[in-house]
Amino acid sequence: MTRPLRSMVATFVMASAVLSTEIILTRVFSVLMWYHFAFMAVCICLFGLGVGSLLLHIFGRNLREDDLPKHLARCAFGFALSQGLAVLILRLFKFGSLGMDMMAMVQMLLAFAVATVPFVFAGFFLGLVFSRGAERIGGLYFADLAGAAVGCYLTISFLEMFGGAGALLASACVALVAGLVMSAQADGRDEFWPQIVLLLLLISVLVGNHFSPFLIFRHTKGNDEPKPVAVDWNSFSRVIAYPRPDVGDIMLQIDGIAHTPITPFAGNAEETQGPMAYVQRVPYEFYKEPSVLIVGSGGGEHILTALAAGSSRVLGIEMNPIVIDMVNKRFAEMAGGLFHYPKVQVEMAEGRSYIARTTEKFDVINFTLVDTWAATAGGAFALTENYLFTEESFNEYFDHLKPGGMLAVKRWRDPPEYCLRMAVIAKKVLDDRGVKNPENCVFIIRDDDFANLLIKPEPFTVSEIEDLLQLSKDYNLEVLYSPYRPDADKEYLAMLQSGRLSDWLDKQDLDLSPTTDNKPFFFHTLRPRDLAATFSQAWASKIRNVGPLILYFLLVGALGVVTAIILGPLFVVRRYRLLFRQHLKAGTYFALIGVGFLTVEIALMQSFILYLGHPTLTLSVFLSTLLVAGGIGAAISSLLGERRPRRAVLLAVMFLVGYALVLRLVAPNIFAETLGLEAKMRSIITVLLLFPLGILMGIPFPMGVRAVKDDGTVPWMFAVNSAASVLGSVMAMVLATLFGFTITILSGLLCYFLAVYVFPAEAIED
Repeated sequence: MTRPLRSMVATFVMASAVLSTEIILTRVFSVLMWYHFAFMAVCICLFGLGVGSLLLHIFGRNLREDDLPKHLARCAFGFALSQGLAVLILRLFKFGSLGMDMMAMVQMLLAFAVATVPFVFAGFFLGLVFSRGAERIGGLYFADLAGAAVGCYLTISFLEMFGGAGALLASACVALVAGLVMSAQADGRDEFWPQIVLLLLLISVLVGNHFSPFLIFRHTKGNDEPKPVAVDWNSFSRVIAYPRPDVGDIMLQIDGIAHTPITPFAGNAEETQGPMAYVQRVPYEFYKEPSVLIVGSGGGEHILTALAAGSSRVLGIEMNPIVIDMVNKRFAEMAGGLFHYPKVQVEMAEGRSYIARTTEKFDVINFTLVDTWAATAGGAFALTENYLFTEESFNEYFDHLKPGGMLAVKRWRDPPEYCLRMAVIAKKVLDDRGVKNPENCVFIIRDDDFANLLIKPEPFTVSEIEDLLQLSKDYNLEVLYSPYRPDADKEYLAMLQSGRLSDWLDKQDLDLSPTTDNKPFFFHTLRPRDLAATFSQAWASKIRNVGPLILYFLLVGALGVVTAIILGPLFVVRRYRLLFRQHLKAGTYFALIGVGFLTVEIALMQSFILYLGHPTLTLSVFLSTLLVAGGIGAAISSLLGERRPRRAVLLAVMFLVGYALVLRLVAPNIFAETLGLEAKMRSIITVLLLFPLGILMGIPFPMGVRAVKDDGTVPWMFAVNSAASVLGSVMAMVLATLFGFTITILSGLLCYFLAVYVFPAEAIED
């Protein structure tokens, strides 16, 4: 028999280890593979928890009460040991090649399988605690959610201190602490010393790695990495620096795919320029001594180009503190103090959020290649660049231009549909602003690799176009589209001159509709009707539409998992068939609140990314607030509805739905009025807005556990809830990409309403 306080402490610690491991895996998968696969970390975690609880339900019914501390300690030991094995596998194999040959598939599936094992042990651990402590489930669930909230902050610290592989081992150490808490109560304490030995071994590895790094990933995206001279991690990126002797600079590589150089600078920016800079130089030379805002200043190459072109002021926005640190400190001598050079100012911020807050206006607002193909620690498909290219953002950018100013958006030349979609957004916004002849507001140039879209909120004059054409000729750049020319690109011309943009969009093979803050997925161009045809082409086309395909297949897989976990025991254990209807009803309840919780959480998190302005801040403030508040809701749920629990759940759900709808309606206005405040004040406002919602979301689960505790089915219900959360997380992103975040939130709230009507409490109420 476990002591109540000891059980709460162990649950708190294990939940911290589980959530930190889940988020760290999101980062690791994003580095080793592509960000599309990083979402698997969420699925792996929830699926593993479900499988562990299901195994407990089938095979653990006869566990003696006196042996529970021993079994809990063994689960914690298994979590840590299998975590170490997962780190070994992730370091040995090459993952992420989108060629997807048989060996690559086998290695990837092996990695996913091994990474699932720690969560299976955690599911057994938490299911055992919840089932044998159902009468105090409010306190235990509070410990679970509060521990998960602490895990958010542990993730940030672990990644910065130990890197990806080391952070996973650090989370394993946390799990061992939960094992030590329980082994101290076990008879004979036979489980105590193995925990100590493994803990000391893991700590020794982490200490050794600090002085002589060896826990470094050598393969990313299926390729061998160059030997780095510096490696740093944070909650949303991994940055390595390596020298390029043939060029003479330092290249920074972010998550194994995005690159930005630190160019040697000795005070003369013109000396740093070459043909690669020409396509980005044209908008600066269009003006005399322009003021320039560069979103995504990286290692400084775009700042150097702006200085070389005679800019009077260059404001760079860079959201990655590692990149800024490497320019200002690690490689300060090579960078020549560029970020502190006269006329230059660099701010650490997210571009869209900064522009919305500032009152300054510019001649040129320049967007570099800011898409890093990296998942934030908040989860994949929640990219830091999501809100940069939407109708609302373009309106904000236009409002921050001086008279005659322009946007300059640098993009890869291939695939061409992203340049076209950028022009579509511009066309829609210009139409909405009442601009006549929007086809005369866009000028596009390109070189061998890149295109640069120059967009003004009013038409270019004929003389301005002549100047741009001359600049393009001087730099030997191809003009992809130009106003006032009969040979203008027919596709752009047809789109820009279309009376009804929707008619032109309907004729396109890809979904090129303008993105909005409600549906900001700029790189999602797949139409569901073309799913089958696209699948045969996706692997060969690299990044294009692989993410949506993976989401759809995960959705099918998640449906299968939920069905198997709900119905599986009915076929594996014969006596369950006699209670089919009762168990199915309870399982449906826990499935619905699992889907509802994750769907609402993920969709709402997107709403706060822009407001808080940084993925790390969003992760720590949003997720920890929701979890702590949910824990408080779980704790106070024990005071509700002892005689009429369904009525209590109905009231909680009604308040939850009402508050969520009000929050969705009023939050944008609150954000707009308070966006100029300091980050600390915006964080406080976020906490105040989310806390009531979190409390209400924390009530349904413990109420359901108390309703079924006499059935002996608590582990099964926990398994169903975890498996359904997999479905909820995938469904949230599928719905968001298809219909937007508002419909996604409404779908999650509908799940809560449906759960009320299958609440398993007839026996109690009678």
